[in-house]
Amino acid sequence: YGLYQFIILKDHTKEMEDLKNSLAQKEEIIKQKQLEYKQKQIEEEQKWDEYIKSFDVDEEKLHDYVTNMKIVGVGDSIMLDPINSLYKAFPNGYFDAKISRSTCAAVDVLKNIKEFGIKWDALVFNLGTNGYPNDKCKNGLMELAGNSKVFWLNATGADYSNNNSELERYAKGHSNIYILDWVSEVKNNSGYLYADGVHLKPHAFNPYANFIKNEIYKVLLKERNEEKEKNIKDAIDNKEDKITFYGNDLLTNIYDNLQEKYSDAKFEVNTNKEELISYLEAEVKDNNVNDILFFVFDKQIKLEREDYEKIIELCKDKTIYIISEKELELNHDNVKVINLSLNKEDYTYDKVHLNSEANSKLLSLIEKVIIK
Repeated sequence: YGLYQFIILKDHTKEMEDLKNSLAQKEEIIKQKQLEYKQKQIEEEQKWDEYIKSFDVDEEKLHDYVTNMKIVGVGDSIMLDPINSLYKAFPNGYFDAKISRSTCAAVDVLKNIKEFGIKWDALVFNLGTNGYPNDKCKNGLMELAGNSKVFWLNATGADYSNNNSELERYAKGHSNIYILDWVSEVKNNSGYLYADGVHLKPHAFNPYANFIKNEIYKVLLKERNEEKEKNIKDAIDNKEDKITFYGNDLLTNIYDNLQEKYSDAKFEVNTNKEELISYLEAEVKDNNVNDILFFVFDKQIKLEREDYEKIIELCKDKTIYIISEKELELNHDNVKVINLSLNKEDYTYDKVHLNSEANSKLLSLIEKVIIK
């Protein structure tokens, strides 16, 4: 019996030695991963700075981009008069304008342009002063336009106000139609038109072409700014989804499983509470704390309620999850205490570290919280 007890004790010693070696190896891996995480963070910040700067550069180049766009314009006599100014404003453009052209007649014109192999980046229509532009005719143009942006000038002159309101109604059903308010532009520049209130005087040819160019620029600039704002929001949301796990041996033991499932997470191993709090203070000061924090410490570190209160105060704008082996009462909206219910069968022979079954229980608790 004594020999049997000796063999069992010997097996326990080896098991504890294996556990100690395993934890040491994992701590080294975590240290290496921490360096990799820091480097990745630096690279992401550099890429982000370059990305934001690229929008500013693009904005500077946007005028040149609009100038060089392949604009295809289809219109009536209002577009015909300033045709030279249009080619000056858009040297890569293609314009087809004719006296008394109706919206319906423009469908065949655009169809011929397309069949001829003329490519476009965007379309400009100056139609609506020759007959009522019904939806069937507009539909014909939009089918040919496909997903292209369509910049459609409204019509000056009191006789065409109904046509303009119909165009506005129609445009609400087509996200790629942008109405260019030529009516308002003319009101602000009363000398642009002849007495008929429709056709342009020669000195208005360049302003007409520049108006179209500036309006296209505004639309593209607005889209770029919206894209920039969306990407900034996505980046903030992505940061909000990032997790940091703080812990000691309790965390180290399940590191492999967590790293496999949450490869973007940050892992920090702390051996005493003073080290933990000091580290958090430095991270908060550098604004380097992720928005979801898990504290996974066993009883070795002796974290008490007042210690967690200090941590919560430091990270008060973060979502905090605390895995605790003992009852812990913390009343904060951003804090959830997850009780790890254990009994003596859940520990290894040192009565400190968890066995494999208990580690699986711990992993399951963490995963349930993250999934929610």
